[in-house]
Amino acid sequence: MNARKRTISITAVAMLTALALSAATTAQPVTERPRFRGPMGPRVVSPEVSADRHVTFRVLAPKAEAVRLSGTDIPGVGMGADMTKDPNGLWAVTLGPLDAGAYRYNFNVDGVSVIDPVNPSVSESNSNVWSLVYVPGSDFMDTKDVPHGAVAEVTYYSKSLQRFRRMHVYTPPLYELGKGRYPIFYLLHGAFDCDDSWTSVGRAGFILDNLIAASKAEPMVVVMPAGHAGPFNFGQPLPKVDPFIEDFIRDVMPYVENTYRVYTDRKNRAVAGLSMGGGHTLTLLVSHMDKFGYAGVFSSGVFELMGRRGGAASSDSSPTWEQQHAESLNNAELKKGLELLWFATGKEDFLIETTRRTVDMLRKHGFRVFYEETEGGHTWINWRKYLNEFAPQLFKPVPPEKAESQLAAPGKAEPNSFDVVRDKIERGKVETIKYFSKTVGVERNMVVYTPPGYSKDAKYPVLYLLHGIGDNETGWTRTGSADVILDNLYADKKITPMIVVMPNGRASAGPPSANIFEPSNIEAYAVFEKDLLNDVIPYIESHYSVKADREHRALAGLSMGGGQSLNFGLKNLDVFAWVGGFSSAPNTKPARELIAEPKTVNDKLRLLWISCGDRDNLMNVSRSFHQDLMEMNVSHVWHVDSGGHTWPVWKNDLYLISQLLFQDRKN
Repeated sequence: MNARKRTISITAVAMLTALALSAATTAQPVTERPRFRGPMGPRVVSPEVSADRHVTFRVLAPKAEAVRLSGTDIPGVGMGADMTKDPNGLWAVTLGPLDAGAYRYNFNVDGVSVIDPVNPSVSESNSNVWSLVYVPGSDFMDTKDVPHGAVAEVTYYSKSLQRFRRMHVYTPPLYELGKGRYPIFYLLHGAFDCDDSWTSVGRAGFILDNLIAASKAEPMVVVMPAGHAGPFNFGQPLPKVDPFIEDFIRDVMPYVENTYRVYTDRKNRAVAGLSMGGGHTLTLLVSHMDKFGYAGVFSSGVFELMGRRGGAASSDSSPTWEQQHAESLNNAELKKGLELLWFATGKEDFLIETTRRTVDMLRKHGFRVFYEETEGGHTWINWRKYLNEFAPQLFKPVPPEKAESQLAAPGKAEPNSFDVVRDKIERGKVETIKYFSKTVGVERNMVVYTPPGYSKDAKYPVLYLLHGIGDNETGWTRTGSADVILDNLYADKKITPMIVVMPNGRASAGPPSANIFEPSNIEAYAVFEKDLLNDVIPYIESHYSVKADREHRALAGLSMGGGQSLNFGLKNLDVFAWVGGFSSAPNTKPARELIAEPKTVNDKLRLLWISCGDRDNLMNVSRSFHQDLMEMNVSHVWHVDSGGHTWPVWKNDLYLISQLLFQDRKN
């Protein structure tokens, strides 16, 4: 048996050898074809960060007609930066010098958003992925030669939500040695982010590594849960019971505190968050104050204090946020265990007034609030700094001298400021109106302000006032204090009594997409022209006592709404005699495209107002429009304010332009 097997084996080898030799004499040598190799093109390096902090972004798209760089927080980019194409089909743009930090970006190639195909570094948001570039040069968040902790993606089952969920957990250096327990810090993200964001664009792991290495912060476990417990629709009413809070208390905390070596008492537990996460922090604080010894609120506050509850106006009969939580807010015993309540917001942040009012409200209830107003706006540039300032204060006593310095709220507006509510003056009425839009095919909302003493026996001019991208019809009253500004101007007898209509400038039957800069979302703002002319104005003029002619109609707006106002107003001179654009966005068409006959514009318009902040990233839009008007000899007001793309500038615009409207004047 063995001999037979051996013979067959030898014979087989001989046959195979012969076949191989025969093939070698009749065929050319075969080399292995490289795998994963497509058509060769120019080598692409993107992003490329130079020593002087200029950053070059590149993408190979030979057949593309137009490519733009989009980004968040990148100075000067705004709604996009045009890229240029070389003969090889390589598109590029160079920006900078940029401040040290992490920046999200993507490319818009012929209307399609794509991430950088040659950059493996990414940052997740609540609905999409961004490419990520880091510009070094920051002492507190650079990657340094120090001991590093670890960041883990942790999957857990939420019994509250009945599905698997994810969170990120940072453990400090040496945690893996298995010795000792650590305090725990819950760090929450904002509305357009997810549980990945703090560790990617937020650099939380590196910030904590550096603080711990410098003995500035206590070694701690940091838990970053997913703040969205369901589909997110910007501006929609919030549920009575927040599912995230349920998940956090019933699932996140028990899982983490049973799985990791952490202390579970109040003095070793902290919570903080940015924007939406700041709102979550306040909700957790007032509903479960006994669980937290430290709390931080970054660029946030109680949104209802500005007249909003989850994007919808509160009914007069429903209790306010303050009333709902009165028992907790007034509980002196619970406050004793709260070592630190820390707020920080940028002076150019659109939520600055929300923060101020929240701080004032909490101090009224006896809370010791530490509050810092910084430079900057609603960006990761600030939130990384806030984490770097907040974390060293955790799990240690507050110095007495610091506590004494926080007895009064810094930055509080003076009683006579134009955007602060005054006592003992007549007030106009703000109401949310529903109307059917034939343009869109659904019922839509708009906010209408009628002046003090409004009477159906009188006739009033109308200002149609438009919001910016990502906002809605409530923006001007919720954040822009439009009703307060107008009430004060009436009290000072500085303006003509007028009705102010604040519609939703996004004309679409469905909710906005998560990425507010998606082409379909932008298109909805262009469609609003028909809704305004064919639905909004006819409704107002049939339901309110107004002067229904062009001489008594004005159109103005901010950012995207500024572009709409200029585009629609200059195109419809038979409808509007007063037009204003505040910090107008890139949706603004060139003045030369909108104005075919300068003389006609001069004859028909009573006022053309163009304004922008001197530190606004979109200044080039307004300045170019102004320069074209100058060259065409079109009369207009050109106003440059001090500030960026922020509410303080737009409030001032409303304050100034409203004093010019419906007066007997020319530009």
